[in-house]
Amino acid sequence: MLRRFIYFLRWFLPKGPQSEFPDIADEFVPIFHFIRQIWNENSYYAKPERLIVLIRKLCNVIIDRAVEYIGENVFNKIIDDPDKEIQQLESTRQIIKKFMDAYAEYKDKDGKNWEITRNVIFFRLDAFNDRIGDILNISKSYSEFSKMRTKVIGGIKGEALGQTLIDIFNECTKEIKNFISEEYHPLEINDTEFNNKYVNFKDALKELEIPKEFHLPMDPRLIVEGFIIEKCKVMNSKKKPFWLVFKNAALFSTEPVITMFKAGDDLRQDQLTLQFFFCFFPLLG
Repeated sequence: MLRRFIYFLRWFLPKGPQSEFPDIADEFVPIFHFIRQIWNENSYYAKPERLIVLIRKLCNVIIDRAVEYIGENVFNKIIDDPDKEIQQLESTRQIIKKFMDAYAEYKDKDGKNWEITRNVIFFRLDAFNDRIGDILNISKSYSEFSKMRTKVIGGIKGEALGQTLIDIFNECTKEIKNFISEEYHPLEINDTEFNNKYVNFKDALKELEIPKEFHLPMDPRLIVEGFIIEKCKVMNSKKKPFWLVFKNAALFSTEPVITMFKAGDDLRQDQLTLQFFFCFFPLLG
């Protein structure tokens, strides 16, 4: 009977083209509603050990569909189009979250708890989700470095800084190519080869050489000594400017230096406009 029920659930989670995979999330609440009904009405299934087997099989179905959705050669795709791959990986993690949310919604419903430790059910799905998260971090790192490579920074000092960014991008690309191998599958959670490569990747990023200190091209009086990575970001406006936060190298100064790099526009015009607003708003108010 369990086998027939799983067959029904595999039919209930339709298998289709990659573009249909995100739609699978719409089926999670109905599935757990159905499982809850069986738990309440069928004594055969109303046992933790049988429920564990059932939900684990559902987890395996989701993992299989996710692997099909992401596809093979994931790191080649990151190099070709990192933003598209980021979208697919984030979508996959959202689907997994919705599945776990649906489980949490129904496990204690009607006052009849499923007395099961969460890790017993989701250990494999959690590991897969963590692997997707690691690959997503790699994709985002590559995307940010590739955007830096396209920025044009003016002046002699700016050219030196721009070349540094290009060198960082090339080193990041080299490290990502180390993930490309026919000897392992990065989405296979039982394969530890990815973990070894991921540790090497993070170590390589930490060792990227940035000049010990340099003058910012927009104001040579400002001397900085490196990025505060966790505070840097790409802003959401059309030109995708960089919000960069540097460590201040000036003597006795602890405040970071915040700048913006933008391709195609003169930020000095933006600065003049903001100064105009700053001066005249008090008069108009």
